[in-house]
Amino acid sequence: MALSCGPGGTVTDAGADGTPDGTAECTPGSEIDLEGWWALRAFIRLEMVEDPLATVHVCDDLALATVTWIVRADAASGGDASFTYRTCDIQLPQVTVSFAECSMDETFVAYLLTSASLDASLPVIEYPGTLGVTVPDRCAEITTNDIFVRIGILADYDDAVPLPGWDLDCTGSTSLECVPGYESDVQDTDSDGHPGATFEIDTDPPGLIEGFAWATLRHLPNLRGTVRNSTLVEGVLEPVLEYDFVGSDATMAGLDIDTPTVKRNLPEFVPLADGSRFVLVRVDGAHGAVDLTSGGSVTCNDVLSAPGLFD
Repeated sequence: MALSCGPGGTVTDAGADGTPDGTAECTPGSEIDLEGWWALRAFIRLEMVEDPLATVHVCDDLALATVTWIVRADAASGGDASFTYRTCDIQLPQVTVSFAECSMDETFVAYLLTSASLDASLPVIEYPGTLGVTVPDRCAEITTNDIFVRIGILADYDDAVPLPGWDLDCTGSTSLECVPGYESDVQDTDSDGHPGATFEIDTDPPGLIEGFAWATLRHLPNLRGTVRNSTLVEGVLEPVLEYDFVGSDATMAGLDIDTPTVKRNLPEFVPLADGSRFVLVRVDGAHGAVDLTSGGSVTCNDVLSAPGLFD
């Protein structure tokens, strides 16, 4: 797909906070080619919110999560480009926490990590999408609302409906009793025999909280950016990143804890548009880009093992 730059030529683009952050490499009459293989990473700035009944206190106000995809941009239709994509990786933030007050300097780091079974299942399904492309009196601008990550739930789950999750007011003890929509909406995404998607809970130093949490998760990045050249697109996103728990098997300080306790002691994520951004970088060798292709295609392993790709 080739696009012509507008007559405005080289422009200064706005960053996530609305202030100029660089000069787009676009000259009058030049062509922008989007067709080919790309790697996409969303950087989601999060506010950490602690449950009022938590035993574990959150010491970080802000954190960063990332989600990575591979994207194949295909033919254009009018001003739009069709594409397909696969989810490669979800990195939730490492959070500094404490059993005491954070000011007492008795902190540790808590992790919520994707399990090996979830990592293996993420790239399996390929999804289609459409990239809206406009060429005003400046470099081409792109938008898309088609990219998503939905795990532990149906792929077409209604995004206006809260995620299935454990009801903390439930007096029962099983997922079937305490997770609304458990039978109809919760899916075993990673096919490991547990509901939802499996995440590992761990800490540094190890053993303070550990085990597994079975969760539902949804990420809707809603991208809006500028085509800087035929190898790089950068921009901002209006992030949705949320998760909930549908079951668990975990311990705290060596003692078994139930799912409500797990849910209360891992922070809620509140995504912030300010500071959230994305980078879309070409990875097929065209136009001088890095070449990660093998046999004419690119895999998630190729993208995730490429050092400094999104720097």
